Amino acid sequence: MGVHMISTTRDIGAVKAETAQVLGHQKGVSHVLNSLSHDDYLPTSVGLTRPGAHFLEVGKRGIWSRSEMAIHCVRYDPITMDTQAQQDRTWAYCSLRDVSARAELSEVRGLPLHEFDLTHECADAFRYLQQAKHIG
Repeated sequence: MGVHMISTTRDIGAVKAETAQVLGHQKGVSHVLNSLSHDDYLPTSVGLTRPGAHFLEVGKRGIWSRSEMAIHCVRYDPITMDTQAQQDRTWAYCSLRDVSARAELSEVRGLPLHEFDLTHECADAFRYLQQAKHIG
């Protein structure tokens, strides 16, 4: 499974437009990795799926129940990474080792990074955050 689209968390209208552009005439997305449950993000994300899609939820607050997702014919798996890592430390170690190896082979990349010299650009850094230009 390759990732064909990563979208914004700031503008649900942009998510809809980008998804329509990527999908073209297809019926919906097959997978959603979601962490946002505020506003219209959750219902919109579910609405972009095709029947039988897999919806992975990494958020913890305001998430839907399995029965709410079942109405939409979506396979639903809430994932809490912190709990998973505590319950299975071997899994956590192996997962991090795998990601590290893939990064060294340039199979995966880190998120874009915007650095500030806080001794000279502190106000600029906070302005950047205030304007929601950051990722994560």
